[in-house]
Amino acid sequence: MVEIVITSKTIIPENKNFQTNKEIGSKLSFSGCVREKESEDLIKGLDYEYYKEMAEKELLKLGKETKRKFNLISFLCIHRIGFVPVGDVVVHVEITSSHRTESLEAMSWFMIKLKEDIPIWKNVILNN
Repeated sequence: MVEIVITSKTIIPENKNFQTNKEIGSKLSFSGCVREKESEDLIKGLDYEYYKEMAEKELLKLGKETKRKFNLISFLCIHRIGFVPVGDVVVHVEITSSHRTESLEAMSWFMIKLKEDIPIWKNVILNN
């Protein structure tokens, strides 16, 4: 299973892919949050824009590629768009696999590819 969500709503990690499954040996969850500083400037938050059709299509493609490449059991990515205040979750990823090595490598690889390849852009909103 691969699930991708792009939303303007607050992300509350639910560990929804973490149901009991005898194949699962690793359950890995990552949440990326907005820090209070960006390049040493205090900020109110980040405003995320995206190219809707392309971002959804490419993020699903990347999720499927990650699942296949690392032999994952399940993969979930939720990415927020619009204004995200300091402290809120921007991206939440959940991965299950048979072994921890696959989960850890998949998470690192996916997050790098997400930032490089998916048409979602952040704009810093300074705290003036």
